[in-house]
Amino acid sequence: MKVVMKYGESLLFIFVNLFSEGIKDAQRLYFYTQLINSSVGDAISDMLFVEAILYAEGMSPADWDSSYTDFPNRLLKVSIADRNVVVTSNAERQCISPPDLQPKIDATVAKFTNGRSFVRYV
Repeated sequence: MKVVMKYGESLLFIFVNLFSEGIKDAQRLYFYTQLINSSVGDAISDMLFVEAILYAEGMSPADWDSSYTDFPNRLLKVSIADRNVVVTSNAERQCISPPDLQPKIDATVAKFTNGRSFVRYV
């Protein structure tokens, strides 16, 4: 006999089984993989996954939030006539062309602790 559960019930079943007494690490890992559905991008299962990890680590969502500090950032969009003029390397972190652009970016970024930059084509 096959048991048919609604989606929410199956997520709850998986979540509860993650922390059952005597569960082996391999089983727990399997349940983690069942909780996340990467093809759908379901926010509820993603949230439950994060909650499960936090519980396993003995952390609360507030603990997790307080452990993260976002770096100050600034997003700047610059329109140029021909985007083929700008050539990048190193995962868009370095400008190869025009040759005088990267030194100017480096000088600006150097003013900030842990500063970084990238150029993205849009």
